[in-house]
Amino acid sequence: MLALMGIRDWPIDERPREKLLERGAAALSDAEILAILLGSGRKGRSALDVARDALQSFGSLRQLVGADRARFCACAGLGLARYAQVQAAAELSRRLTITPYVALQCHHPGWCHRVQACCGPSAALTR
Repeated sequence: MLALMGIRDWPIDERPREKLLERGAAALSDAEILAILLGSGRKGRSALDVARDALQSFGSLRQLVGADRARFCACAGLGLARYAQVQAAAELSRRLTITPYVALQCHHPGWCHRVQACCGPSAALTR
């Protein structure tokens, strides 16, 4: 039944964005996360339908993200704007994995300076 309705017509706890806000991103499937990123579907297909179709077509999220522009854009419901969105999200992820981030609770000022000397200024220290 949900397949025949737009996402806005679905029960709130079934909608990907609301599910993320309620349960956290880790509770979502690859298709649900991709649907949020895509933002909308196409005529007769919800964003989640387009995301599921794309993942099935490419075989995996990694292959979808790694696809060249022509192959990505050839998939129904995807195009240049969505290619740019997916590539931007992939680049954000890449940058997050190469940028060290250390969150530590610091109770002694001298210790905080030693941690920052070791981990660099990207270490987030709270007191």
